[in-house]
Amino acid sequence: MNRTPYGSIASLLSEGILEDVDSLDYETYIRFFDAFAERAGMEVDVLPGGLRLYSAGDGRPSTFIIAGQHGDERAGPIALLEMVRDEELPVLGSVRICPITHPEAWDSHTRMPGGLDMNRVWDMNEAPSEILTLMMSIESRPPDFFLDLHESNHEHPKSGEMLEVRHSDTPWGRRLVHALGPGVVAHKLHRYIDGSARKYTYDFGVRETAVTETSTLLSLPERVEFHKEVIRLCVSV
Repeated sequence: MNRTPYGSIASLLSEGILEDVDSLDYETYIRFFDAFAERAGMEVDVLPGGLRLYSAGDGRPSTFIIAGQHGDERAGPIALLEMVRDEELPVLGSVRICPITHPEAWDSHTRMPGGLDMNRVWDMNEAPSEILTLMMSIESRPPDFFLDLHESNHEHPKSGEMLEVRHSDTPWGRRLVHALGPGVVAHKLHRYIDGSARKYTYDFGVRETAVTETSTLLSLPERVEFHKEVIRLCVSV
């Protein structure tokens, strides 16, 4: 991997202006993440389609986190970038992170450019090479916990709910929801959408799963902070 000096990048983002981070194209976002990951001693795997998989720690429990399946859902990738930048990612055991799963969607600020919804193709018979590689990574070293970061846009807010966690009804899921407090709407994952990342991981045998949904009716800083709190809890609950 080409090494990028992180000093100038750290200086650029030191003020943590979310609007600036939100406007980064995928290539620039990854330059930043690579630099901060190198500083933090994380391992970086370059995957098909330019995706990155960042790893830290080597023990159990293990957590696998993905974000950015839809390009108009910005808070999850921003939260991950800021946590790595500020060295705020606590690791109990190990963690693997794919911060943006659909680069084309990220750059276009759209949910599914060309009609491709990355959260409907987690199937060995349909998955593009990027998702296949993530699936193989999960299967080669199955995680204990799986977290998928999402948002709801202005046109389709989730029934007016601002902060939502869909969790597997396990002790881990219940502890996660309890730790988040009464301001969060919690739903047990009573159904799994065909082709979604959470259905794939659940069917594969990862029973401890959670999916966030934050409404863009909230400010970007509020949504980012919520995602950060969920991430912290998922790697420490």
